[in-house]
Amino acid sequence: EQYFFVGNHVTSWLITQACDRINSVGSASVKSISKECPKTYAKWNLCSGEKMMQDSNFSAALHYFKSGISFLGKNQWRKHSKLCSVLHKNAMTVAFALGKN
Repeated sequence: EQYFFVGNHVTSWLITQACDRINSVGSASVKSISKECPKTYAKWNLCSGEKMMQDSNFSAALHYFKSGISFLGKNQWRKHSKLCSVLHKNAMTVAFALGKN
């Protein structure tokens, strides 16, 4: 499964803006809307985090990766193993770059 790897600057900006709005509401509020919304929002956060990594904005990238993880919920590894793996790996990478444990 391939995720939204964004090459267009405007598209990247729009996804990041959407993530900022959705993340401000929080994953608990969004999970009741639809079963697919949390996975979609996790993917959007992954894209935003990867964009921030490219821009060397590791603090913002970590925020997006952690937000993406929060949307996947308790059974994240069973239901969304590949997406979960990428989010956790990227979060670990940027946390290391920031000197966080």
